[in-house]
Amino acid sequence: MVTCGRTKPEQRLKGLKPEQRLKGLKPEQRLAGLGAEEILLALPDEVLQGLKEEYVRSLPRALQGAIRKRTAAGRPAARCEVGTRRAVVARRRPAR
Repeated sequence: MVTCGRTKPEQRLKGLKPEQRLKGLKPEQRLAGLGAEEILLALPDEVLQGLKEEYVRSLPRALQGAIRKRTAAGRPAARCEVGTRRAVVARRRPAR
């Protein structure tokens, strides 16, 4: 095993922040070894908000919940016009 001085690579990496450990790696290298579900959770909330509901429903329940939790705060409530009054309608979650 190659060492820097007397420090093993594993010990050197322990002291670094995640962004320091990944510095210089291409995006595909950063995600190497992750499963499709883990890659989805690596996406920014703005991208997750753009996923079609049909696709989200096709994912495992735990992943659906994680995505919905992260995207709920960023989605505006649906609005509808009722006569001359505006009503705010809460988004309904799909039946499970």
